Amino acid sequence: MTLIDDARDRGLSLEERLNRIRQLARLHEPGEFEALVDLVRDRDEDRRIRWWGVYGLSLQEKRRAFPAMMELLLDPDAELRHEAVTRLPALGDSRSLFALVNLFGRTDSEKDQLLAGAILRAVGETGDPRAGEWLRERAETAKGTLAVLAKGALLRCPPSREDFLYTFIGREEERRRLVETSAGRGVTISNPSALHDASVREFLGGENGFALYVVLPADPVDPFKGGTRLVIAPRRTEHVAAALGADVLAAGEVAFDVDRVVEIDNHSGGYYPAPGSFGWTQRALEAAGLPFEGNGYSRAWPPEGFFDEGVLSRFPLLAR
Repeated sequence: MTLIDDARDRGLSLEERLNRIRQLARLHEPGEFEALVDLVRDRDEDRRIRWWGVYGLSLQEKRRAFPAMMELLLDPDAELRHEAVTRLPALGDSRSLFALVNLFGRTDSEKDQLLAGAILRAVGETGDPRAGEWLRERAETAKGTLAVLAKGALLRCPPSREDFLYTFIGREEERRRLVETSAGRGVTISNPSALHDASVREFLGGENGFALYVVLPADPVDPFKGGTRLVIAPRRTEHVAAALGADVLAAGEVAFDVDRVVEIDNHSGGYYPAPGSFGWTQRALEAAGLPFEGNGYSRAWPPEGFFDEGVLSRFPLLAR
C-alpha cells in the first residue's frame, strides 16, 4: 500500500493515519494533492485528519492549493476554518491578503474574536507591503486584543518591503490561457538598442511610446538576490502573458521617448504590485541602461487604494 492508501485507510489507527499524512505533506507523491483535498473535504472524517490535511495543502504548489484553501476558509467547522486562516500565508500566494481581508469583512469580530484575531495575525504573516492601509484602520478602530494584533501585524508589513513576489490574481485556467494565446509578445530589454528592434518600434509607435512591463527575477530560485529581467510588451497584451505566467517583482506601464523613460507606474490589474515595488523597477531600468529620473512611480495605482470594493471584488470571499 502507498502512503496515500494508508492516509485514507480508516482501518488503521488514527495515529498511523496522521503519521502518513505528515509524511505525504513533505514527500509530494503523485496523487498527493487530490488525496489531501478529499480528506479535508470529507466532513465525516476525524477533525484531526482534516486538520493535518490543511497543513499538507499549505505545502503544495500554490496555484493548485489556493482554490482549495479558499473553500476551507468558509468551512462550517470553526476549528478547521481557523487552521486554514493560520496556514494560508505559508502558500506564498500574494492573493492571500485580499482573501483574508474579505473574510474579515464577513466575520463578526465581536462575536468571533478568535477568528478575527487569527485573520489579523495571518495578514501579518503574509508580510504583504500593501496591507498597511487596512491594518492601520483596524488598529485605530478595533478594540482590545484585536487592536494590539493589528498593530503587531502592521510592523510585519512595511510598505517599503521589496523581498516580495506578486502572483497573478486570476484563476489557474485563465493564467494558462493568457500565456498560451499571447506567447512570444514580450521582449526582454537588456540594453537601449533593444528598443530599436523592428517589432518593438512597431508596437511602441502604435501606442505613442507606451508599453506594459514586468520585472522578473533573473534567478527564480533566489528571486531577491540574483538580479532582474525587464520585459516589455504591447499594451493590449496582459502582464501575465508578458511574464509567461510567473510571479513578478514589479509590473505596470511605461512610456519611452526614444531611449529615455519619461513615465512609469505600477498599473497592473493582473498583479496589483505595491508602490514599494518601484525599487525593483528602478534597478531593472538601470541594468538595461534606461535610468528613470524619479524617486518613485509617476503615478501610484490603484488611485482608490487596494481596499476599495472595486478591487476587493476581484478576489475570493467578498462579503455581500
